[in-house]
Amino acid sequence: MKIIQHPRMRDIAVGDEVYSYRHQLFARVEEVFPAAVCVKVALLNFSQRVEMMVSPQLWRAD
Repeated sequence: MKIIQHPRMRDIAVGDEVYSYRHQLFARVEEVFPAAVCVKVALLNFSQRVEMMVSPQLWRAD
């Protein structure tokens, strides 16, 4: 099985900022895959006290 790189992933590198139209968020690229990028997104948690959490996410190339 051959993995083919998505055309939009050619020019993306670690450290670039990408935008998710679905969630309307900017995030910094941590890792690049043939059809997705791994990003870290900061989230605010208001459950018991206010705390900021960093959550890794995998965003596919749309």
